[in-house]
Formats: sequence, structure tokens, C-alpha cells
Amino acid sequence: MDIGLPRLDGIAAIQRLKQEFPHIHGVILTSHQSALEAAAALPSGAAAYCIKGETVRS
Repeated sequence: MDIGLPRLDGIAAIQRLKQEFPHIHGVILTSHQSALEAAAALPSGAAAYCIKGETVRS
């Protein structure tokens, strides 16, 4: 789910999905790098916040 969706932003969309289907695990995949957006995404019910183009670090 991207944050910058045209009609309903990804954070609000995940909130709605989690209300309807609590067993679903939504992931934010976005180019937005704002710490505020990441901080809002996880409490909304997102299971993860991934920035496009980043590599996985172990």
C-alpha cells in the first residue's frame, strides 16, 4: 500500500482494512521518507513500512 493513493491515503486505507479484516497484514511500500509518516503508519495497523529503493540490511 502506498501512502500517496489518489482517493484514500494508504494509512487510512490500512486502518479501514484492519477494521473490516483484522487478520490481514498490510505493508506500506512508498517513496515517502518522512519520519512522521512512518510513525503514523505503524499504529494505523501496518505490519511494516518499506521505502522503495532501499535495500534490506541484516
